Amino acid sequence: MENERVVIVGAGEAGIGAALALRALGFSGSVRLFGKESEDPYHRPPLSKAFLDGTETEDGMRSARAEDFTALDLSVSLSTPVISIDRERRTVSTAAEEVEYDHLILATGADNRRMPGSDIDGVLGLRTIADARLLREALSTRRRLVIIGAGFLGLEVASVAADRGLEVEVVEAAQTPMGGKVSSSTTQAIEHYLRSRGISFSLGSGVAEFLQEDGILTGVRLADGRVIETDSLLSSIGVVPNVELAREAGLTVDNGIVVDDRLRSVDDPRISVIGDVASFPGGGGRLRVESVANALDQAFSVANRLIGQDAPYRSVPWFWSIYGPHRLELVGIAVDIDEVIVHGDPLNYDYAAYCFHDGELVRFESLNRPREHMKMRRAFERGPLPSPSDISEPGYSLTDWKLAPTS
Repeated sequence: MENERVVIVGAGEAGIGAALALRALGFSGSVRLFGKESEDPYHRPPLSKAFLDGTETEDGMRSARAEDFTALDLSVSLSTPVISIDRERRTVSTAAEEVEYDHLILATGADNRRMPGSDIDGVLGLRTIADARLLREALSTRRRLVIIGAGFLGLEVASVAADRGLEVEVVEAAQTPMGGKVSSSTTQAIEHYLRSRGISFSLGSGVAEFLQEDGILTGVRLADGRVIETDSLLSSIGVVPNVELAREAGLTVDNGIVVDDRLRSVDDPRISVIGDVASFPGGGGRLRVESVANALDQAFSVANRLIGQDAPYRSVPWFWSIYGPHRLELVGIAVDIDEVIVHGDPLNYDYAAYCFHDGELVRFESLNRPREHMKMRRAFERGPLPSPSDISEPGYSLTDWKLAPTS
């Protein structure tokens, strides 16, 4: 392990997490990390939440700094994209150098999907801290914001913008917000809250074109012909995993870079893949999970394997989101849910939704019930999980649910 050379491509949550985990677990070999951005690494969740509303500073978002890298003997090259991988020679190349590795960790993340017209002045995206600075400035200087896409990020921004006094309209091609990724109870609760804050929704109608005059945004024309005038627009229509580097190196790609249950490339055991770009076994098929929790769990799993603690990756995905004073939390996966049992009142912003597939609990969603969320995360990890009949029993309480003892 002393002479092992680990190279990490990507300085986001997953890549930095892997580097820090390697040192925390006692890895004494060399660690070289490359990142595309010039910024010191930072946590991404505040970009659409606390940083956007001004309650979090840039300094408070930093996940690591130059002095941390020095203290941990990590060699970090920012503003330095890797342009190729030579698997036979076990090297990666940048524009300036070629670096050898014994093990390569790909944490290349994902980038926003771009719509035609995304370069028009007034059309914004949100992926990086540089994007967040521009969006925060827009919220301070503009009176109206149109958001294309009613996913988690778009709705988080809508909530912040409404609190800042902007007139907000959310446009979504689907008939409901959140793209069918959550239960109807959760959709109902979040949409009800956002509408109560004055946010308008145009559902079931996509975007035909952005309107502009002399390169400056003036509005958006919907597929149904309606024109919404605005000088500020956020395009939030999902992301595309960054697989080009892997594909050019001959690795299998299928909605991400395909890995086995140890997060190793199915084509090359000397390459691990973590974070938003990893397509890993789970849920009866393959999963690609876009969350910080997933990125850090996978980073720790790979670091553990590289120091000799080999085990399958079995972490249960979980996620959280904020809308004003309300915290939405989810654990599990959304696979063909055929039964939902709700405790509480979604329209009172206090509920838990148990989501089942063929009688098996596969997802737990809750609003403003943090203790129940934590209890259910432990239940997914240790068992047992409640059944529909358990939950329907008079007097059932998740607080009283008995978990299996820890091994």
